[in-house]
Order: sequence, then C-alpha cells, then structure tokens
Amino acid sequence: MTWTQASKAAPPALRLIELLSNVCDIISDKILEAISTGENKTYLRILEWRIRTTAITTTADDNDDKSEDATLIIELYRLATLVYLHRASFEMPWPATRTQQLVDKGFCLLARLGACDRQFPIFVLGCEARSDEQRAVLLDLITRTERGPSSRSFNYTRALLQAIWAQDDLAATSREVGYLDKMSYVISCCKNLPTFA
Repeated sequence: MTWTQASKAAPPALRLIELLSNVCDIISDKILEAISTGENKTYLRILEWRIRTTAITTTADDNDDKSEDATLIIELYRLATLVYLHRASFEMPWPATRTQQLVDKGFCLLARLGACDRQFPIFVLGCEARSDEQRAVLLDLITRTERGPSSRSFNYTRALLQAIWAQDDLAATSREVGYLDKMSYVISCCKNLPTFA
C-alpha cells in the first residue's frame, strides 16, 4: 500500500490533521524562503483540492447529538484549514467569494454545535468574525464548551480572539495588518505558546 493509499484509507479526521500539517509546513517554508515559486503555488492548489475533497463520512448509527457534533467538528476542521490556507498564502489568487463562503459555512456550523473542545477551528474561524453577532456565537460556544466536564480552558483562545478583534476594529480606521503578521504579533504576546491541537 502506497503512502497515498494509506492516507486515503485513514479516517477523515486524521486525513485533515495530516493535511493541516502539510499546510503549516508549506506556509512556514514560504515564510523562510520569502519566495513564491511556481512549484509552491502548484503544491498549494493541490493541497487546497485535497482538503476540499476530503469526504466527511458518517455511519448509519450517527443519529445521536454527540455523533452529529463530531461530524460537524470534522467539517469545521476542514473549513478552518481551508480558510487558514487561503489567508496565510496571500499571494495566491484564491477567489475572495470562495473564502467568504467557507467562513459563512463555518459560522453556520458553529451556531449548530452544542460544544466544541477543539480550539483550532474556533480560533481560525474566530479570526474571521467581523460582526458582533458572529463574535457572540463564538463566545457562547466557548462558554458552553467550558461547562463540559472534560473541557480544556479556552482562556488563551478567548484572549487571542479578543486581541485579533481589536486589531480588526482598529484596521477599519487605519492601515490593515497582514494576516500572518497579525497572528504572529498577537500570539507572540502570550507568556506560553498556545496549543490549538
């Protein structure tokens, strides 16, 4: 079995985490190289396609709320990974309408969830919150999640989102800061590096 066959046979959540790792690797490499080659652009397009076409499957027994939430969380991971790829690889000509559709779909899913103990999709999609309503959806979901018995603290995620939102609100009246620069600045203010995994 080849690597690609093994990857396709893995559960959707593991495939998406592997693809997220690939996205982070290429984004980091591009920052270090500071050069966008045709090869990098081709690889980014392939990654985007692989993330977009990863099937989110459910079993026939998935009729309870926990199974539905698990499926929604996997879909949130896919959407957040795509949004991060689109925003972080800013020199790519991603259609703005496609990125906005991903964000809108993500907020629809966030509103449907009872809880989400995965901080990565909440953080990435939270960075896209522009209205008070969207921000309230995120903060309500974080509050509901923290009430759960096995939830990790969302203190860093909440503080980072509020800092990002403050940056976005300031950008409305001044020059907008680039996506990766904004992320780097806000995260670098933390005493401990936050973990979103």
